[in-house]
Amino acid sequence: MEEPIVVFLTRQSFIEMELNIGKDVWTYFKATAVHTF
Repeated sequence: MEEPIVVFLTRQSFIEMELNIGKDVWTYFKATAVHTF
């Protein structure tokens, strides 16, 4: 099951990772570093 994840990043990171609005990406993270709001 896919769940959306919202992230905050700088414009520079957005450009360097060649992201686009709506582009599919994979996320990996350490469970101890997760912050929920």
